Amino acid sequence: MKFDKVEKLVKEYKELLAETAYSKEYTYYEQVYNITAFEGSTLTESEVVDLLKYGETPKKKPEKCIRQVKDAYTTLQYILQMTKKKKALSVDILHEIGARVMASTGGVCKGDLENYDSSKGDFRKGVVKNASRLFPDYKRLPVMMDQFCADLQKQIKQAENMEERSVLTYNALYTMLNVYPFGEGNVSSAFFVYNYLQALCDLPMSFLYKVDGVRFLAIFDQARTQGNLHPYHVFCFKQYIKFLEEEIAEMQK
Repeated sequence: MKFDKVEKLVKEYKELLAETAYSKEYTYYEQVYNITAFEGSTLTESEVVDLLKYGETPKKKPEKCIRQVKDAYTTLQYILQMTKKKKALSVDILHEIGARVMASTGGVCKGDLENYDSSKGDFRKGVVKNASRLFPDYKRLPVMMDQFCADLQKQIKQAENMEERSVLTYNALYTMLNVYPFGEGNVSSAFFVYNYLQALCDLPMSFLYKVDGVRFLAIFDQARTQGNLHPYHVFCFKQYIKFLEEEIAEMQK
């Protein structure tokens, strides 16, 4: 990975952003579209724009998906507000992100020993598994996520260059998707944590493209099963370059 290319693109992006009247409004809509599409929303990108910009509710689309998009946009606004204040990622902020993601689609979930409320950003209190994997014991989550946030604060302070800052954001996304700390909305929450850390690292907030989702999931699973994160890092790196190049092209029009 040649991070000098990323450094050049980030520099150009920031200069153009400062010099032009470019609004990131549509970038944020695109960000919400891609994040919620990964979570399962069936709204198209144009429908997301119409909903968030003009308040036009798409016809024949599930109400849950519509609420999901609205909640994601609210979550993004929260992240922009908190990172502008340079608030370090904490367990409280993780809970707030989880709560906002599931604000209108979550609710009380049945745990193994007690119930919890996904709309309040509670960590799950039950076992999560699928055919090929078992996620961490929910009893460990409070300690795990506290350590996760503490480690990230330390890594951000110690990161000496753009490569180190970028890789720590990739790793945080990887960890969130592997831990699944919430009962619902884990994919969206993971991507928003990724954005949160990008902002804290003075990197333009981006997204992974849903159109490349099949490839992403394959590389992610390969990294998890083989314990080799390099291909996953390369994928995230290329997605970031794709994002920056598209944004720069828009600003140069």
